[in-house]
Amino acid sequence: MLPDGSSRNASIELKNIDKRYRIYAYLRYSIHGKTVSRYIGQVNQSSRSENLRQAWLLAHDRRLLAPESTQEDQ
Repeated sequence: MLPDGSSRNASIELKNIDKRYRIYAYLRYSIHGKTVSRYIGQVNQSSRSENLRQAWLLAHDRRLLAPESTQEDQ
């Protein structure tokens, strides 16, 4: 949920900026046609899928995501 009360679909982007073993995760979403990236944190798993999972968990832990609505909520 954004400050204006609207919601967006989001994705995770993994970046290896320094060409070493550090991988940084960013939450990406679009507002008014512009892509916004918010730093989530560093991930350190052995595969891309595990790094994505860790990044989503970090985003939830840091309250960067609102719970998904269900049919009952509507």
